[in-house]
Amino acid sequence: MFFKLNGASPKMFAFFAGLAFVLGLSLSSAAQSQTAYNEIFTSEGQIRPEYSMIYQLWQERFADNQDQYLSESRRSFQGDNALDSMPRLLLAPDYDRLKQGVIQRGRAIRAFLKDHYSGRKYYAQSGTIPTEVVDRIVARTGEAGFAGLVNPATLSFFYGPDLIRDPNGHWRVIEDNLGFIGGLGDLHLAQKLTLEAYPEINDSFSIRRPDDFYRKLAQSYKMRAQNYGGKAILYLISTYAADNEEKRIQQIFTQEGIEVVTPDTVKQLKVRDDGVYLELRDGRGKGSAEKVGFIFLNAEHAWVDPSHPASQQRTVLDEASAALKNKKINSRTKSQISEILATVDPVTKLPSLKRLAKILETIEPLFDRAIVRKNAGLLDAILKNKVGTNYSPGVDFTGDKEFYVYVEALIRLYLHEEPILENLPTQKFASDVDQKLNVELLNEVLANISKYVIKKVDGRGGDSVWVGPKIKSSELKDLETMIRSNPSVYIVQEFTPLSVLNGNIVDLRVISDVSQEGVLVADSPWGRGLPQSGNGKVNLSDKGREITVLVGSPKAPVNLCSRVLH
Repeated sequence: MFFKLNGASPKMFAFFAGLAFVLGLSLSSAAQSQTAYNEIFTSEGQIRPEYSMIYQLWQERFADNQDQYLSESRRSFQGDNALDSMPRLLLAPDYDRLKQGVIQRGRAIRAFLKDHYSGRKYYAQSGTIPTEVVDRIVARTGEAGFAGLVNPATLSFFYGPDLIRDPNGHWRVIEDNLGFIGGLGDLHLAQKLTLEAYPEINDSFSIRRPDDFYRKLAQSYKMRAQNYGGKAILYLISTYAADNEEKRIQQIFTQEGIEVVTPDTVKQLKVRDDGVYLELRDGRGKGSAEKVGFIFLNAEHAWVDPSHPASQQRTVLDEASAALKNKKINSRTKSQISEILATVDPVTKLPSLKRLAKILETIEPLFDRAIVRKNAGLLDAILKNKVGTNYSPGVDFTGDKEFYVYVEALIRLYLHEEPILENLPTQKFASDVDQKLNVELLNEVLANISKYVIKKVDGRGGDSVWVGPKIKSSELKDLETMIRSNPSVYIVQEFTPLSVLNGNIVDLRVISDVSQEGVLVADSPWGRGLPQSGNGKVNLSDKGREITVLVGSPKAPVNLCSRVLH
C-alpha cells in the first residue's frame, strides 16, 4: 500500500491514505538497521501515505524558498524561533500510545516524589535507588532545603519528556523535563502558521488542536482554585530577554479567563496569614482584595520568591554555573568559583553557598530586590498549602539526567507495570555510592567515541552534550579530563540516530500537567528539528528550528471507499 509520487494529484494521495485507514492497514514502516528512520519515506524510498499530499504541496510551495519561510516565520515568533516549512504528521493511534507512555511515566515520577517527601523512601528500602544517589542529585539541583516542607498529597508539576524515534521506529525517551519547561506557548502559533500554509490538510485529515489542552488546563486550574476559596491566576516573570513565549502564554490563558499577574501589573500578590490575595499595587483598595486559590506558575521558584532559603540554594548554584560560562568574567574569579564548587560538605553534599554568594555578589546582585519585596512569603504560602499551584517546589531534581536512569525501574516499583516508553541504553561513569570512576567504561567510550553520546547530568538544553560522531578530536582530551575529575556528573548513552524529516533530525516534547487529579496530556506535541549537517543536538540555539507536529486521522472519502469495499 505504498505509492510513489510520479506526479499524481494530492487528492488521489489523500484517497489512498484514507482507504488504507479504512481498511485498518499500517501507515508506517520502520527501517531495521542503524540507518535513521525517515519520517516521510520508507527504507525502499517510497513515500508514506500520510505524507503524500503534504510532501507534494511542500515541493510545489516551499522547496525553493525554505530560507524565506524560515525568515518570515521567525518574525511571526517575534524573533524567538523559526518554524520549518515541512510539518511532521503523527497518526492518532501512534500518538495515543505515546500519550499513555507519558501518563505512565508522569505517574511514576509523582509516586516517587510522594514517597520521597513522605519520609518513607521505599525506593531506598527496595534497593531501587540508593539514598546516596538521591541525596547527591537533590543537592546538585539546589533543592535540599525543601526536605520536610513539601506536602506529598498536593504534588503538581508540568512534565514534558523529550522523545525520539529510533532506527527501528520505536519511541524512546531521551530526557525528562519537569516544572518550568519550554514549548507550551508555541503550540497554537506553530499549528496556525502551518495550516495557513497548507489549508488542504483540513480537507484530508481531522487534526487535533492545542486549544483543547489550554481549555482543559484552565478549567482544571479554576476548579482547583475553588478548593482554596479563591480564583486562579497565571503568574509570569520574564527572565530571558530574547524569548517572547511568555507573551504568547499570557494571551492564550487570558482568552481562557485566567487573569495574568506579573511584577509590573497594577495588581500584585500579597501574602496574608489566611492565604494569598490580589491587591492593587499602590496599596489602595484593600477592601476589594481578591482571594487567590490557585497560582499557575510560569517561572522557576527561585525567580518568584528569592526570599525563601531553599530557593536561594538553587539561585546561588545556577548563578555560579552561569558565571563559569560568562566570557566577561575574569579567569581568577572563575577559578575561585570552580574551587568552591569542587569542595562539597560530606553531609549536605553542597559546596559553601555563603562563599559562592559572596563572590557572585561582587559580579552583580544575586537577587532582584524588587521581586523579594513584592513576593516575600509566597513560596512559604505554597509550601504551607495556603494556595494551590501547578508547580510544587522541590520537584526539579527529578529532571536530572542521572535520575532518568532509574525511571523505568520506578514504573515497575510503584505502578507494577512494564514501561511503555523505554530509555536509551545509559551507563554512569561513576559508581553509585563511592562515585569511583569506571575506568574500563571510559576507555571503551574514548576508543569508540563515534558510538556514544556523553551528557552532563545537570546540563540544560543542548548544553554539555557531546555527540560522538560530531565530536572534534581537539575536544576529546578536554572532555576526558572533565570526566576523570568528576565522573559522577557524566553519563554515556549509545549513539542512536534520530529520525529524519526532510533533511532535519527531529525530536518532540509531549507536554502534560501532573497532579493529584491525574495526568492531562496535550494532543499537540512541541517539535524541534536541526539540519543533518548540524552539531547533532536538537535545540533551538544553534541552527535549530521548530517543527509543527500535527496529530490526526485521515478523513476517508466515504462514497469512493464505500464503492471499493462493496
